[in-house]
Amino acid sequence: MLTRKQVKKNNHETFTRLGRQLYERRMMYGVTLEELAMKTNVSPHYFDHVESGRAYIHWGMLSYLASFYDCKITVSYTHLTLPTNRE
Repeated sequence: MLTRKQVKKNNHETFTRLGRQLYERRMMYGVTLEELAMKTNVSPHYFDHVESGRAYIHWGMLSYLASFYDCKITVSYTHLTLPTNRE
């Protein structure tokens, strides 16, 4: 069984990895933080924190971004991934 510290570390690593994937997808689409914030009615600082792994993203927002970036969310027991293109 994982300790609380190990779970916290795993969560941080998972959300850091997910944030990086969201950043790469946003760059691929040529969308600025300000444009994304306007489309979602969320602060650009929130997305900056999510992309840098300093904030967690809610499922609803993650689902919206997956749709916006035309990709699907893949969930595993160890981590979340984003960059799978829809077929």
